[in-house]
Amino acid sequence: MSLLDKMKDKAGELARTHGDKIDRGLDKATEVVNRRTDGKHAGKLADLADRARGAVGGLAEPPRRPGGYDEEPPPPGPSPL
Repeated sequence: MSLLDKMKDKAGELARTHGDKIDRGLDKATEVVNRRTDGKHAGKLADLADRARGAVGGLAEPPRRPGGYDEEPPPPGPSPL
């Protein structure tokens, strides 16, 4: 297993374990920046926070099997011929 694979696995583990804390941190950071900029970039910050939550959620998902299937791949269908 490469170093990057190990890092990704660790990041996923942390996202699963501490996802709620990450969410609160994103909320606090967004609030601080909004306060300091008088809400000038509120829309962009909300979008950025949503994207970060999506990335954390993606890391928190269990690893998929090679080939993109969580289970056995479906059997081949009938030949179109």
